[in-house]
Amino acid sequence: HYMDEATHCNRLAFIYGGRLIARGTPTELRDTFGPGATLEDVFVGLEERSRQAGSEASRPGHPAGTGGPASPA
Repeated sequence: HYMDEATHCNRLAFIYGGRLIARGTPTELRDTFGPGATLEDVFVGLEERSRQAGSEASRPGHPAGTGGPASPA
């Protein structure tokens, strides 16, 4: 879906790489990234966090599946 259409939804879930990375109302999700954040900003930021967490998890000695981004309730 286009992010401008998503602002009209009651609740959203963002999925990246087949994993749920965040969920909440549009306002809750925007608030996690500060004033003026758009849902596009939120998704791009969450995607980057997930990518970085995935890179860290693939390093030798790093426990896989830990240290990922927190998902707003």
